[in-house]
Parts: sequence; structure tokens; C-alpha cells
Amino acid sequence: MILEIENLSCGYPGKPVLREVSFSLRSGEIVGIIGPNGSGKTTLLRVMTKVLKPEQGKIFWDRSEINRMKFGELARKVAVVSQSPAIDLNLTIEDFVLFGRFPHRRYFQFLEGRRDKEIAERAMELTGVLEIRRSILGNLSGGERKLALIARALCQEPEYLLLDEPTAHLDITHQVQILDLVRRLNRREGMGVILVLHDLNYASEYCDRLVLLHGGRLSRLGPPDEVLTYQIIEEVYRTTVVVKSNPVSGRPFIFLVSEEEKRGERSSPGQKKT
Repeated sequence: MILEIENLSCGYPGKPVLREVSFSLRSGEIVGIIGPNGSGKTTLLRVMTKVLKPEQGKIFWDRSEINRMKFGELARKVAVVSQSPAIDLNLTIEDFVLFGRFPHRRYFQFLEGRRDKEIAERAMELTGVLEIRRSILGNLSGGERKLALIARALCQEPEYLLLDEPTAHLDITHQVQILDLVRRLNRREGMGVILVLHDLNYASEYCDRLVLLHGGRLSRLGPPDEVLTYQIIEEVYRTTVVVKSNPVSGRPFIFLVSEEEKRGERSSPGQKKT
């Protein structure tokens, strides 16, 4: 198991979020963390990376308890791509990506060595930003900036990559580009991946297993066809859906049902209601 969570409870001052969550994840998987707003998805990611301290329970990465791991040790094992990180938009892509080498620096090492630059170049090549390495972050599109963030994470040489809403605020072209990249990193580079996702269809299409949170508790854990049934989605999300099989991949595909459709009141274009 790459990750084991035992009886985890945590949150913020005066605001408990996660309650008695327990599950384990295997190596080599793409795992999606899904659930309604406020269910604890981002909080779970933060406690898994030592940003938050558990109030109760234990977390193990490769059988090492997270509280006993130094931040540098954890950063060499797990890299995180946050949803809206604070970054210096005046940096070039290359300089920004090289910051990912920080966990590997020796004491009193202030400049990057040849190996650091080779690893950064490989990270930029994998993410498709090598040709624009001299570009300033502030001049990039949202999709290009997200790729630069992933490149910096890869520069840490992690075993596991954690991404919080990697497709947020991107158009459909960049959304698919990012998720296809994640899949390549998993399949070709052997990198374990954990994604926080809102879009259930992306979660279904790209993830091997899903962790469904509801009200701060673990609701379901399993492959998409076991988690994304219409009964479970309607119970957790409180909305009516139809779930069909994607004709290309065979995975579950969720269709929303509007209030008009449920009441049978929808009119054809140009048709007046009587």
C-alpha cells in the first residue's frame, strides 16, 4: 500500500471537517477524490501532505508515519500541485520549475547543478513547456501555467503526484491535455497519482479508483462503475441523474436531469407553453 489512513479526524479551529476516515490506496493507481462542496476533499489533501495536523488518527506513506517524516523527506516522496498557489509571476518557466529541486539541495548549496538542470529540462519536456521555457509566468495562459506547476512538481522527482482540481478554470482543450498528461505520467513513468476532482465524468474516465467523501466521512471507495451509480450520486449530491455507459471507454457517464425535464415541462425551441 502506498497510503494508509487510519481513523482520521481533522479540520480547522472551531470547524471539524473530516471524521473517522479510514482507507488505503495501492501503488500504481490513479485515484480520484470526489464529493460535494464542503465534503473535505481539499482538507484531506492538506492533511496527507502535512499542511494540516490530524486531530485524531494516523497517516502512513509507504509505511512511514507522516508525523515522523521531515518536510524534505516528504517532499522527495510526494509532490503537490495546488489549486491556486502563490507564485511570482515575474519568473521564467525554467526558473520556476527549478524551485522543485529545493528538497534535494545539500546544505549551503545555493545554485543548481548540472543534474538539477537536466531533471528540470526533462520535467519541462514531459509537460510540453520546454520550448517556451524562457516565457514569463505572468504572460502564460491558465493551461500553460498549470503545466508549469506540474513541471515544477515533477522536478522534485516524486514517487506520488497529488493534484487539487487540476482542470479548474480551464477550457475543455486544456482540461483534457492536463488529464492525458497525468495518465501518461502514471502509465509510462510509473508515478502514483491522486486527484481532487469535481467533474464526475473526468473522474470516471481517468481514475482507476474513487474515494467518495460525504459530510466529512468516507462514503464509498472503489472503481468508477461501483461508485458512480445513479443511486449513490443522487444520495450524495441530492440531484437527479442518469448514468449510462460511455460508448467508447465503457466507463460510467453521468447525465444531469433538469427540474423542467423531471416535471416534463420542457418546450421545444420556439414553442410557447400553454
